[in-house]
Amino acid sequence: AVRLASQERRHMDKDGRLAAKGHADKKKVARLLRQPFFSLKPPKSLERLSVNANASFISSTVRLAPQLSRLGSEEHPLQGQADYLVNASLSYAATQGADVSLMLNSTGKRLRALGVEPSPDIYAQSVTTVDAAMNMKLRGVLRLKASARNLFDPDVKALQGDREVSSYRSGRSFSAAVSVGM
Repeated sequence: AVRLASQERRHMDKDGRLAAKGHADKKKVARLLRQPFFSLKPPKSLERLSVNANASFISSTVRLAPQLSRLGSEEHPLQGQADYLVNASLSYAATQGADVSLMLNSTGKRLRALGVEPSPDIYAQSVTTVDAAMNMKLRGVLRLKASARNLFDPDVKALQGDREVSSYRSGRSFSAAVSVGM
């Protein structure tokens, strides 16, 4: 509306100054309302966008019987079990048979190995990854799919108390495929 009213000289109505100056131009409003956007079903701006999320918060306790030589803490969480998991995605489906998604996965701290006395247990630290995927119809029966995994390639660390015992990056991966559907 601002572009129409300013003959493309302005892109926004700063502080509503233009709107406060006068009355609506009925011809311009009518022309604006004839734009295809206004004949779409609501919610117009978010119709093709989807947001999904899930989360798990987990607590467990394992109690070991006293032993002659102590292996790990007598009370600890189940080995390998993260204290939380969070997954989220943001997807957009375009009108021409294409969609794009951005996905996030976050895994909490988890017991990797029991320590041998006097050393504490070893915990894999929380890690978050981000992936992306794209799928689009090409010509006729052709379809293109592409994905990128682990975009930020975070350090995956394990700590024994305050001491880092391992650290690595699992790397990024990219793939693309063209398929023919009959």
